[in-house]
Amino acid sequence: MAHSTPPHKPVYPNRTSGQRRQQPARPVYTYNADAGKHKQRQQAHPIVYDYDRMIEQEERKANSIEVPSFMPKAAAQPPSGSRPARQETAAGATAPQKKPPVQQKRIQENMFEIPLSEPQRPRAELYDQHARKRPEAAAQPPKKAGKRAGKKRARKKQPATPGQARRRRIRRAITAGVLAAVLLTAGVLISAAVLFKIKTVSVESTGEALMYENNQIMAVFGHPAGENLFGFSVRETQQNMEQALPYLEQVHIKRRLPDEIVISASPAVESYAVESESGGWAVLSASGKVLRTAEEPPEGVVRIDGAQAAAPVPGQAVHFTEEDKLEAMQLIFATAAKQELGPIGQIDLTNMMEISVLYQDRIRIILGTVNDMEYKIEWAWKLLTPEQTENSLGTEDRGTLDVSSRGNDGLGRARWRAGVL
Repeated sequence: MAHSTPPHKPVYPNRTSGQRRQQPARPVYTYNADAGKHKQRQQAHPIVYDYDRMIEQEERKANSIEVPSFMPKAAAQPPSGSRPARQETAAGATAPQKKPPVQQKRIQENMFEIPLSEPQRPRAELYDQHARKRPEAAAQPPKKAGKRAGKKRARKKQPATPGQARRRRIRRAITAGVLAAVLLTAGVLISAAVLFKIKTVSVESTGEALMYENNQIMAVFGHPAGENLFGFSVRETQQNMEQALPYLEQVHIKRRLPDEIVISASPAVESYAVESESGGWAVLSASGKVLRTAEEPPEGVVRIDGAQAAAPVPGQAVHFTEEDKLEAMQLIFATAAKQELGPIGQIDLTNMMEISVLYQDRIRIILGTVNDMEYKIEWAWKLLTPEQTENSLGTEDRGTLDVSSRGNDGLGRARWRAGVL
């Protein structure tokens, strides 16, 4: 077995066994370490007021006042801090020293003493915040309004900029325009009140002869000669005349300067008759105005069945108890007049799903609902007018024509039943 030697421990130069690395020394900062760099702030000492010392100093100043030559000089006194020396009597005993009299040449004010020999300054009067006015202010006479105490230095007027000049011109133009409008209006009103007076009133008819005399119309007009031409409202006067004179369909009043009034009126024609809610029948014009009431419907007018007039008053517009029926009636008559389908003698509004009209007293046209009313009336007109279509009816045919439906292609489908109304 071979003999093995253990490895040797390496030896490092300049190093002794057991030597360790020393830690760096930390600096020690004392209180005055930075005294050279930064000056410490001096601590503020409390202020102590020694009132005894202040009084003693004032006494010393008072004793050092010079005495005039005509007055006897007082014996020198020792300082206040030292004791006076004792005087010996004949018996050899020491007599007590008398204290010098304190000179009453000063007054004490607050905490300090002021000598009487020094001239005192006049004190200003204190302001009392609870008083309304200061005493000297009340004694002074009141200042005149508008007077200035001192003259202010006149400021030099700066020239206006272009924007300021433009705004100034605009303001002046607006002011001038408003002033001119006010003056013009005032002039017109004054001239209208003084110059324009009614002298003549004339009545004109725009159609057939009127049912009223000119005297009746002028009396309802209510503005006689001599009254101001512009002293009434034209619209209100027209409405009052149309209500007071039912057979006047429309009234127009015109002013003709300088002194004339022209009344233009169109006559109202009896066109429809509808049953009244209170009994009887109400006769209506083409515009739906109530002309009069009657026991029976007059001849030559369109009879409206299935509807009732609610409290009809002559001269006013008619109102139905069911407003949808009034709208349906107005739509049917307006569309028929536009298509020139007529004459129509009767309309049945009893069932709003099956509305029908009587054409020339020989053919009843069933329109159904109010939907597509224009198309239905146009389609009925083509079927009732000869040579409009291949299936147009003749002038002597009598029966019922139903145009209330359409086919799948969107075109109208008409059904004819001869001899049945």
